[in-house]
Amino acid sequence: MRVVVIGAGVFGSWTARWLQRRGASVTLVDQYGPGNPLASSGDESRVTRSGHGPDDHYPVWQRRSLTQWLELDRSLFVRTGVLWFAQADDGFEAALGRHARAAWHPRRAP
Repeated sequence: MRVVVIGAGVFGSWTARWLQRRGASVTLVDQYGPGNPLASSGDESRVTRSGHGPDDHYPVWQRRSLTQWLELDRSLFVRTGVLWFAQADDGFEAALGRHARAAWHPRRAP
């Protein structure tokens, strides 16, 4: 199978590598070149988060992709913490909290 992946940011690079590992011939194309600071996922520091409001599927996808990034190259990920202040009981953050507790308990992030 021959595949062209447009965009060499985090998602494009991960997709290209995933396809390549499964035997595809992959061409990765980016208008600014791979690993550049103009990409939405480029530059020096980015974050991976295990929640996206009420989306149940997002924590599952994030954990799966993080595991695969760590398999690709552990030096790409530096574990840090985050402190998130939220005020609304019915907003994005409240939904994130409910879904995160359901998705993560009692497991811990890799």
